Amino acid sequence: MVKKLKRSFNYIPIIAVVIVVIALILFLRPGMRGEMEGEESKSSILSDKVKTLADGTKYIIHPSEILSGGPPKDGIPSIDDPEFTSAEEASWLNPDDLVLGLDYNGVAKAYPHRILNWHEIVNDFADDKPVLVTYCPLCRTGIAFEPVINGERVEFGTSGKLWKANLVMYDRKTDTYWSQVGGKAIVGELAGMKLKQIPMDTATWKDWKEKHPDTLVLSKDTGFFRSYDRDPYASFANSPGVGFGVDFKDTRLFSKAIVYGIIVGDKTKAYSEQKVKETKLLNDEFAGKKLLVFWDPELNAVKIFDRTVDREELEFSLDGKLVDNSGREWNFGGSSGEMQLERIDTFGLYWFSWLVTYPDTELFH
Repeated sequence: MVKKLKRSFNYIPIIAVVIVVIALILFLRPGMRGEMEGEESKSSILSDKVKTLADGTKYIIHPSEILSGGPPKDGIPSIDDPEFTSAEEASWLNPDDLVLGLDYNGVAKAYPHRILNWHEIVNDFADDKPVLVTYCPLCRTGIAFEPVINGERVEFGTSGKLWKANLVMYDRKTDTYWSQVGGKAIVGELAGMKLKQIPMDTATWKDWKEKHPDTLVLSKDTGFFRSYDRDPYASFANSPGVGFGVDFKDTRLFSKAIVYGIIVGDKTKAYSEQKVKETKLLNDEFAGKKLLVFWDPELNAVKIFDRTVDREELEFSLDGKLVDNSGREWNFGGSSGEMQLERIDTFGLYWFSWLVTYPDTELFH
C-alpha cells in the first residue's frame, strides 16, 4: 500500500505539467495562432493593407513567400537600350512564333518570345511614352506597364526571385520588389503601389504582322550573347508540373491551359481561352460590370471590353463582324468610328498562375 501511494504521488507533478500545457494550448495559443493564421490569410496581392516587419520593411506579401528562382539579381539581364528592325528585316521569325504585340501612342511594336525568354524585361518607349514590357516564361504572362513612379520614369530589372512561380521585378529607384502578374509593389518602400497597365496582345508573328504591317520588331542585337533560336522552357510548357513552391491540384483545367483574367474591385474571374474560342462571343456580367468577351479572329486572341458606353448598355453579336443591338458595326479594337469601348486590363497566362495568385477566382469554363 505504501509503495502504491508513493508511485501514484510521483505522477502528480507530471500530470500537473500536462494540465498546464493543455491549458496554455486551449486558452492562450488559439489567440496567437489565430493572429498568425489571420496574417497569412491576408497575404494577398489584392490587399492594400501595408504591413511592417520589425526591421521597418514594408510589405503586402510576406518576404518569406518570395523564393529564389536560381539566377541572382540581374542574372537574367533586362534590355535597357532596345534596338528594333522592320518587319521585312525580321526574316528569322517563323509565322507561328509568338510575340507580344504593342499598339500604343501611335506606335506598333513586336517583342518576340524568343528574345523575352532570355531577358524578361524591356525598358522601352513608344515614341515619347515610357513603356515597361515584361514577360515571365514560367507563367506565360506578357504584360506592359507605364513605368512611372511619382511622375518619374523608372527602369526595372529582374530580382532573381519568384512569387507563386511568377517573376518578381525590382525598380532601380527604390529597390522595391514588384509582382509582375499583379503589377504591384509587394516588398519595400513602395509596397502597395500599383503600376498602370498598358494593353498588349499575345499573337503569332503572322497574325500580328498582317494586322500591323508597319510594326517594328525587337532586334536580336541586344548586346548579350544568347541562343535566341532555342526555347529553354519548351518542356516546362508541356508538362503538368509547376514547382517553385507551387502546389497545384486543381482539375478543372490543365495547369498550363491559357486563361484571361480580370479584376473588378476585389473580385476576380478567368476565361478559358479555348472556351472563348469555341463560344466566339459572350455578353457577360461580373461584379456589376457589363462585359464583352470575344475571340478576335484577326489576332486569334481573347479581347475583353466594357460594353457600357455613355450609360448605354450594349449587346453584341459576332458573325464575321462585331455588331451591337442597334445594328452598329464595330471593329475588333472596340471602335464604331463614333464610339469607343473601354478595354479591360487582361492578359493571357497559365491557369495555375492565375489560380494560385487569385485562389477565390471564378472561372468561365
